[in-house]
Amino acid sequence: MADNTHYNAGTITLTNGSATVTGLGTLWYGAIEPGDRLYLSATGLSFLIIDVVDDITFTLEVVYPGATQVSVNYNIGIIFSGVRLTEKVRQLVELMGNGALSAYALANPDINQFVYGTGTGTADVAALTAAGRAFVGKADAAAMKTYLAVTDGADGAAGTNGANASDNLVINGNFTINQR
Repeated sequence: MADNTHYNAGTITLTNGSATVTGLGTLWYGAIEPGDRLYLSATGLSFLIIDVVDDITFTLEVVYPGATQVSVNYNIGIIFSGVRLTEKVRQLVELMGNGALSAYALANPDINQFVYGTGTGTADVAALTAAGRAFVGKADAAAMKTYLAVTDGADGAAGTNGANASDNLVINGNFTINQR
């Protein structure tokens, strides 16, 4: 059964030493979220749910320490939206710990520059020229082709290059750019 405070439809299987919980007769995806808690009334244990994979699988914050159990009744406590938001912020802060955000901040881009990742936890900046801004500002691939004054080649054959395109640029129908 699902309502605004708990979910307990179906049964679950818990495996000793695993953080993965599987269900039978469950529809968890969209009904429960990370931050909700699994309660096992038979043992009195509770666990934080950190990921809902699909309708029959979710992941606990810690591995299940008890003996493997099959077809167990359970209850999932649904947390209120304010608590859920706090949990999502906590997860975001944890993800930022990999250095990516710090690397982007330390790259310190200036006007007409953009930041790009160079590896895990590292970043650099590059100039963004007026032509580059105009190109990436186009609404779609067709507008980019028009800007470059490039026509499609038939079945991958070379198209024609316009005034804004380089002499060795060939853009195929799927907008892949090849060099002649």
